[in-house]
Amino acid sequence: QVLDATSFLKDHPGGELAILTFAGKDASAEFDMIHPPDVIQKYAADCIIGAIGGAAVASAGAAAATGGAMSKGEILEGVEGEDMQLGGWCLTLRVLFCSFLKQILGTIFSIKNFNALGDKSGLSRSAFFLVMFMVIHSVGNLHVFGGPNHFNAYGYFYVRLYWTGFGLNANIIEEYLALAGLLHVFVALKRTSQQAKAIVRSPSRWTLILSGLALLVFSIVHLKQFRLGQADCYWIKPQWMWPFFLRRDGGFPFEKEGFTAVRDIYKLELQVFADPMTCAFYALSVVLFGIHMWTGWTKLANNKLDVAPNQRWVARLAGQVLTVLVVLFYLSFVVYAGLGLADSSMYDPNIAPVPCSLST
Repeated sequence: QVLDATSFLKDHPGGELAILTFAGKDASAEFDMIHPPDVIQKYAADCIIGAIGGAAVASAGAAAATGGAMSKGEILEGVEGEDMQLGGWCLTLRVLFCSFLKQILGTIFSIKNFNALGDKSGLSRSAFFLVMFMVIHSVGNLHVFGGPNHFNAYGYFYVRLYWTGFGLNANIIEEYLALAGLLHVFVALKRTSQQAKAIVRSPSRWTLILSGLALLVFSIVHLKQFRLGQADCYWIKPQWMWPFFLRRDGGFPFEKEGFTAVRDIYKLELQVFADPMTCAFYALSVVLFGIHMWTGWTKLANNKLDVAPNQRWVARLAGQVLTVLVVLFYLSFVVYAGLGLADSSMYDPNIAPVPCSLST
C-alpha cells in the first residue's frame, strides 16, 4: 500500500522521524516487523492512497516532495518502469559496496546525534563502522594459525600506530572505534526509552536489545582480558613481522642484538582459553554477536542502503553470508586455543617471564 502519512505524523507513537525516514521508500519489511496487519485500518485508514504490486514508492514520494500528486495508475506505471531498469545481482553488490563505503567515509561526526541523541542516524552510521571493524578484526585473528611470531607481530602492528592516538596508549583507530561503540550504545538506549511501546510489539527490536546488552558485557570482559590484561614480553626479530613491517635500519628500538620486545598476546590467549568456562562464554558471545549482526544488517539493508527495493534480498543475503563467515572465524579462534591445538612449544617453563607494558 501507498500511504500519505502527513496528517498522522504528530500522532505516531514512535515519533515523526520513524515515518520520515521511509518517505518515498518501500517500508514493508520494517513496518511488518513492528506492526500487526490491521493497524493501518484501525488508526490511519484515511492515509491510504492505493495498493501497488511492486515498488515505485520512491516515485510517489518524489511527487509528494515536489507538491505534485500521483494517481494509482501513475504509481503502477512507475512500478513497471522500475522493474525494467533493475540490473542483476552483480550490479546490486557494487551499489551495496559503494553505499557501505559512503557511510564509512561519512564518519560518525557528520550525523545529528551530537545535537539530538534520539536521532537514528548515529545508530546506523556507527553500525556500519562496527561491522567493518569486526570483519577486519576476525580476519586479523586468523593470524593465530601462523604461530606466536606472526600473531604477536600482528598485535604489535597496532602498538606501532600509537603515535596517532593523541598521546594515549591507543591508536586513532581504537579511539574512533570507542567513540563509535559508545555512540551506538547511547543512541540505542535513548531510542529504546523513547519507543518503549513500539518495542513491546517488535521481536526484532527485542532481539537487538537483549543481544546488544549481552555484547556490551562481553566487550568489557574482552577488553579487560586482552587489551588491558597483563602480558609477558615476547622477543621478536623485525623480519618476522612481515607483512606488518619491513626491515628498516635503525627504524625500530632494537634490544638484545636485533630483537625487540612485544606483548605476548599469543601466550595470553592460551592462558585465557585454558578455562573451559571462558571458552563457553566466548563461544556464546560470538553466537549472540552473529544474531545481533544478522538482525541489524537486515534492518540496514532495508532502510539505509541505496539498493533498489526488489533487489534488497541480495543486500540482505550478502550481509548474512558475511555474518556467518565472521562468526566462524571467531569460533575457530576459540576452538584452536581451547582444544589445545595452538603451538606452545616455544615457551620454556624454566625461563621466568618478563612482564610487558601496554605501550610495547
